[in-house]
Amino acid sequence: MFKIGAQLIIWGSRIFEDLPSVLDEVSKIGYEGVESNYKAFATVKDIKTLLRSRKLNLVALHSTISDLYSEDLLERYIEFLLDIEGSYLTVSGVGHPSRVDLTDKDLEILKKAALKTSEYGVKLCYHNHHWEFQNGIMDRIINEASDMLSLCIDVYWVRYAGYDPAEYIERYLDIVEYLHLKDGTLEDIKERGFRELGLGIIDFKKILKIVKGKVEWLVIEQDRTYKEPKESMQMNFKYIYEIIKYVK
Repeated sequence: MFKIGAQLIIWGSRIFEDLPSVLDEVSKIGYEGVESNYKAFATVKDIKTLLRSRKLNLVALHSTISDLYSEDLLERYIEFLLDIEGSYLTVSGVGHPSRVDLTDKDLEILKKAALKTSEYGVKLCYHNHHWEFQNGIMDRIINEASDMLSLCIDVYWVRYAGYDPAEYIERYLDIVEYLHLKDGTLEDIKERGFRELGLGIIDFKKILKIVKGKVEWLVIEQDRTYKEPKESMQMNFKYIYEIIKYVK
């Protein structure tokens, strides 16, 4: 049975200024979980109570690889996940063009963090963008660290990099832990633009059929919108909810 989560990025600065009202909107739409960075959750005193009162789970705490260079930050993230009963520490940013000269060190830090989180029963996932495919980083992560961590596959960025998301997910299904779902037309993808799910070219039916019984969380992550965030996330939820019924 799939669970639908919301990445809070679409709400922009509101997640730092008024997280409770954002979570109210997330919960009322019907989402079962949320994902964001530590800074957002640290804006309130008792995030565990805040989430539970809205019947929301913490799917993942999202971190950049640069954060994990600090052992103190990594330990803080682990403690936070354990306290709030979060599922994953999800990391991105390895080999970004702005830090490509740090790729070897990034991979070393990523593997070290995966070993550390496993000691506490926390699962570390790597979240892809597009550059990891274009510069060979995804192959290195899979070849060098797949025995230590799992993947959070972002289907949009796989497509942006020129791959078929369904085929890529099927190839590495054994190490895929959960998905980030976003959409766009061919023109959107050329411009790194986004649409609500079902309005672009991503074949979500095919993808969900492949991961059925393997993946629990489907996290909708629409980076930007020209609508109100709540409206876009309502549209996204409704679309994927209908797709889930289709693949049962």
